[in-house]
Amino acid sequence: MEYYIENNKIYENSTPIVTINVNRKGLGIDSIDLSGQVNIKIKRSKGKYEIYDGDILSGYIGKDFEINYLGSTYKVDRKNIISFMNGATDSIKITSLGTEIANIKRDGNRLFISSDRGLDRTVMFIYLAIFSSFFRVTPGYAGRRNVYNLPLPYRIAYYVFIFGALIFLILTPNIGIYSAFLFFFMIIIAQIIRYLGYRKGNIK
Repeated sequence: MEYYIENNKIYENSTPIVTINVNRKGLGIDSIDLSGQVNIKIKRSKGKYEIYDGDILSGYIGKDFEINYLGSTYKVDRKNIISFMNGATDSIKITSLGTEIANIKRDGNRLFISSDRGLDRTVMFIYLAIFSSFFRVTPGYAGRRNVYNLPLPYRIAYYVFIFGALIFLILTPNIGIYSAFLFFFMIIIAQIIRYLGYRKGNIK
């Protein structure tokens, strides 16, 4: 099985089958709705996210994007998450009981997930929805061109946010949807500072 996400829709064989709607509150994600061939709602609750299939509580998303759904547990390695988020790798392995059962891959403007181990497609949709908010940004490689030519105040502010974001991610004991969103918020602020510095210094 293979699915991919593009423009907030999940596709199977080029046919859209699920629509994703992310609802934000403040700086975090409050809930995620998946509609179409599934009716899934993911709600933030007491430090984790609960998964509802219709009106029935069917699981939750814990730290480091661990998913417990219908009694089965699915995990993503923490180092793999960090490597994916900073652009060092374009893939994420999903495991269950120590065995790899699915793979997420970033390819251009699309995020793919595939499994030949019969992984529940709802879990595949949930992982696509989670990582769709983060897969386009590669801060490990972004913004290096002409950074040293920025006016000094902008350069300092840029590096404060870039390195602050990376240190925050590394030192965070467990990565969740909320902390990951804060990480990318800091990266976006850094890129805004870089852009303003370019305009101030008229850097091409």
